[in-house]
Amino acid sequence: MEVLTTAAAMAIGKIALDKFVEGGAGELGKQLTTAASKKLMELANPIWEKIRGNKRAVEVLSGAAADKAEDVQALTNYLATFWNQPEFAETVNDLANDLHFELTQIQNNSPITTNVYEGGTAYVTPITGSKNKNYIGGVHHHKDD
Repeated sequence: MEVLTTAAAMAIGKIALDKFVEGGAGELGKQLTTAASKKLMELANPIWEKIRGNKRAVEVLSGAAADKAEDVQALTNYLATFWNQPEFAETVNDLANDLHFELTQIQNNSPITTNVYEGGTAYVTPITGSKNKNYIGGVHHHKDD
């Protein structure tokens, strides 16, 4: 493997998300947006730079990219040695969190309805359903002169 492939980056990304973002690796199964693909490569590149000179690590990465279970485990174990390097682990953690954020953003352009009942309490509800109601406000008193 001469260059980092998307499949190899996905293998690295899943392991990093498992390590640094609880439950984050499942998000990589979703279709990657252009922005998420860019974040995935940003996450994988520092790891790739550390392993690309190691023939065995590159072979394991190739196997992990092909979803071979034994190579995924070997890559996980190999990358665990890097997590002991605090600066590197912090960098990867930040990049994993950025990727997770990008993967979990939900674009919701649905209209919003705000109902204000007696007493001035407002409930903001997306038109798409009653879930995710946001409570805003409290009691507002207006004094008539």
